[in-house]
Amino acid sequence: MEIREEINLLQADLNESAESLQRRKNMQEGLSMKLSRAKERLSAAEAEINRLTIEMEQKRHKAQTLEDMEKQMEGFAHSVKAVLTQSARGGLKGIRGPVSKLMRVPARYTVAIEVALGGALQNIVTETEEQAKYAIQYLKRENQGRATFLPMTNIKGETVSGKQFEGYRGFVGVASDLIEYDAQYRGIFGNLLGRILICEDLDSAAALAGATGYRWRVVTLDGQMVNAGGSLTGGSLGKGTGILSREAEINALREEVAGLTGRLNEKRAALASERKEVESAENALRENERMTAGLSQEKMKIEMALSQQKKALEDSQNALSELESGLVEMDRKILSADSELAEYDRLMVQTEALLAEKTAESQRLATGRSEFFTRRDALITRLNETKIRLLACQKDMENIQSLLAGAEADRADKLGRISGLEAEIKALEEANREDDLKIAQTGKAVDELSSRADEAEQSIQDELARRSELEAESTKLREREKEINNQTQLLSTELARLEERAAAAQAEYDTLVAKLWDEYNLTRQEAAAEAAEVEDFRKAGKELNRIREEIKKLGSVNVSAADEYKEVFERYTNLKRQIEDIERSRTELRKMITDLNETMKEMFLKTYEEINGHFKVIFSELFGGGHAELKLDDPQNILESGINISAHPPGKRVNSLESLSGGEQALLAIAIYFAILKVRPSPFCLLDEIEAALDEVNIRRFTAYLRRMTGSTQFIIISHRRGTMESADLLYGVTMQQKGVSKLLELKIHEVEEKIGIVAG
Repeated sequence: MEIREEINLLQADLNESAESLQRRKNMQEGLSMKLSRAKERLSAAEAEINRLTIEMEQKRHKAQTLEDMEKQMEGFAHSVKAVLTQSARGGLKGIRGPVSKLMRVPARYTVAIEVALGGALQNIVTETEEQAKYAIQYLKRENQGRATFLPMTNIKGETVSGKQFEGYRGFVGVASDLIEYDAQYRGIFGNLLGRILICEDLDSAAALAGATGYRWRVVTLDGQMVNAGGSLTGGSLGKGTGILSREAEINALREEVAGLTGRLNEKRAALASERKEVESAENALRENERMTAGLSQEKMKIEMALSQQKKALEDSQNALSELESGLVEMDRKILSADSELAEYDRLMVQTEALLAEKTAESQRLATGRSEFFTRRDALITRLNETKIRLLACQKDMENIQSLLAGAEADRADKLGRISGLEAEIKALEEANREDDLKIAQTGKAVDELSSRADEAEQSIQDELARRSELEAESTKLREREKEINNQTQLLSTELARLEERAAAAQAEYDTLVAKLWDEYNLTRQEAAAEAAEVEDFRKAGKELNRIREEIKKLGSVNVSAADEYKEVFERYTNLKRQIEDIERSRTELRKMITDLNETMKEMFLKTYEEINGHFKVIFSELFGGGHAELKLDDPQNILESGINISAHPPGKRVNSLESLSGGEQALLAIAIYFAILKVRPSPFCLLDEIEAALDEVNIRRFTAYLRRMTGSTQFIIISHRRGTMESADLLYGVTMQQKGVSKLLELKIHEVEEKIGIVAG
């Protein structure tokens, strides 16, 4: 009964242990799910941090580039740069700077103020008129071009009051009131912007200009303009091409970088929280595993004890069965042989004594067995606890090794990505330097051509002005002729009146004959002999009087009029010829500029297509399939178009390059670099851990393609990758056997292969 009770107790303990073990297993599954979700959130947070970091670095790099352009005064005329540079060196005094640097414009009004000022943005402010004259003499002496100077002592601008326009729809304000500047420049900005109005859109600007009689110049926030007098100027503006727009873009980029930095700090804080949660979940999971292992060991001990008790019960039942069988046999023998009763009694006594002895011995054995089982259970418990601690240590060691491996892999991946980006940045910077050199050369040629065109345009304007003067003089002569015709008509009227008095004039015949002699030195007879026959004396008299009056009106005769006409005509012909030559030169210059642009487009397009063709082939070879290509943002405007990269590795759909892994991005950059080398081979090339982010398969593809290019280019590679080193012809290594003492090691692969008997493939 005691054994059965003990078995029942052990069975209850076993059931309770199994339930506890099942609860621990359920808890372990829950903790595993919680850990998995925490790791997913951790991975998402790390990806978001990487994306924000890349975006922040891109914007920071763009802002730095714009700041460099600002420092180098990109967009300013050569003459303005020369004056400011000479002022910085101390060669020119009193130079306050260009107008664009002396004011602060809110981002909302940048485009409007830039359009309102136009070329005046580059006007240079000086303290006095004498300093402006000295700067002009410097430009003339050094042949540095022309510039406009605004002496603070001369410029006194007037600012119109904006209150009178406040009732008009869309009116924003007077331009000079919308910017910030030092009080000492009030006259400068009043002169430049004090009479320019700013409106929200073109409709409101046109309405305001019309209502004020087109007296003021009105500019919209998006850069459209209604000029004084009613003409309109507008259209699209080049993005980010203005001096003020560039400064506003720099400020906007800095703000975005600051915002991204804040978001990045928040994400990093969230990442630290997620990591703590992952660590907490891992610790809870390990603790639960430890408790589960303990419950499993306890269950095993209970099962073993239960099995032992059941075996003991079975042994007791077998012994009891044997005793009962012996008793039956003994009864049968007693019944069959009474004569042997005494013997049996004696044997019974002996048997009972022996049974008592055996029972005592059995009890002693049972006691020893119980002590043995107790010691064995204690040893088993200690052994199980030792195994549990060993398993926990092994688990901790595996976790630590896994974390170290993950950290090393992450570090290698980031180093690879950094190396790839640095290589790409170097290549882009080199390309930018070449493009900047070409642009500078082309810009210099364009500046020279523009200068010649400006001079020719000025000469044309002078000749046109002279031509206008001649035309004005001709108009005056035509008006004089018209006046003479009017006077002739008056004379005709007067002549008609005199004809009525012709009959009364006969008495004056003698007077007329005398007058004939006085005026023409002719006698009547001589005049009659020379004169033709007059059919109508009245008509002839009228004609004579008319001619006389006309002769009087003409005044004295200018005998040099023909020579003056010839001289003016020759001068006009000469000027006309000069105008034609200048117009022909301007046409040739414009054609030359067009030809230069076309040549640049052809050269760029040819190089771009060659690189794109090689890039497609190299990408497929390096990735083992897939397709990729380069695309222009604006094919219609090649010289200002950006270039996009489209890449689709085999078996993978990619919407953006950011979705590629670090190794894929590095391999993509390598493909572009190899495509450029195909078009423009270099005799020597140094690669610094360009393949660090690649796996072993891609390392083999990279080195195989690299070896194919060694026919035209010698490559020196800085690398820690085994596959790259195995493909090299010559290895150099640096070791430090003694502290502070470096030693260079050299290994020629072909010599090693010859020594160990490897035949190069």
